[in-house]
Amino acid sequence: MRSYAPRSNNETAEDLVEPVLAELGLISHLKGNEYTFRIGPKRNLPDGVLLFALSRYWNGLESGANTLSLDMLAFERGALGLVFKMDIDSLAERLMNIEQSSQGAYGWSETAGLKQIVRIQRNIDPFQFLGAAYVAPVNRRN
Repeated sequence: MRSYAPRSNNETAEDLVEPVLAELGLISHLKGNEYTFRIGPKRNLPDGVLLFALSRYWNGLESGANTLSLDMLAFERGALGLVFKMDIDSLAERLMNIEQSSQGAYGWSETAGLKQIVRIQRNIDPFQFLGAAYVAPVNRRN
């Protein structure tokens, strides 16, 4: 829990260092030993991390399907919605731009009310997306 929940103000100097995973905003400290999941949009979750998780999840499926429904991605065990505690609307909002964020590896399809992700490229390496998530901005002096 200490890795995911932001620190409170009444802790020792050593405890004041903010845990890295707290930036994901997955867990909130209520009081004492009580915590709760933050369900909803994750604006501070980089697209590269979301795409990495999507690729790993998809590669782990044995179906070999070229499409995954939004419902599956939101509610199935190990899929994006449950892993990142995103509601279906927040997940859909993020995935609608997946063709651009994945540089054409995936696409969004919405046909006859069925919302789904389409795998455009084969043999997608999940690690290809992480670089964009962790590139430090370059400070240039002119």
